[in-house]
Amino acid sequence: MKILVVCMGNICRSPTAEAVLRTRAENNGLLIEVESAGTIDYHHGEKPDSRAEAAARSRGYSFGRKRARGVTQEDFYYFDRILAADKQNLADLQGICPSEYQYKLALFLKGADLETDEIPDPYYGGEQGFEHVLDLIESGSDKILSQL
Repeated sequence: MKILVVCMGNICRSPTAEAVLRTRAENNGLLIEVESAGTIDYHHGEKPDSRAEAAARSRGYSFGRKRARGVTQEDFYYFDRILAADKQNLADLQGICPSEYQYKLALFLKGADLETDEIPDPYYGGEQGFEHVLDLIESGSDKILSQL
């Protein structure tokens, strides 16, 4: 199984989801390839946001050598599931995804039975926003893994 997680810039939400989903899969003995990307390529080559990385590290997750990148056309072919952080990113993906791969697209939190189906962007908020994002991503990751 190959999963791509997508947010807008690939510096906060999607690298966090990549780290959490990968770690939880490994801890459950599941062989899953997880990557992340952004719908915009503005931050290409940059490290993830230091606040996102610090929050993740405090819970035992590592971003490794992650660098931001944009979604490519090859991603639609290569990945089995492409999970968007929010509805706008899902719409952006639907706009560029070939019709034969549209079935791979969904929201990361779809079916997680949470108060929201979107991961809010913590970029302009404080530290608590990054903690909330982690809470949502951990719950979403558990739901995704239980479905595999």
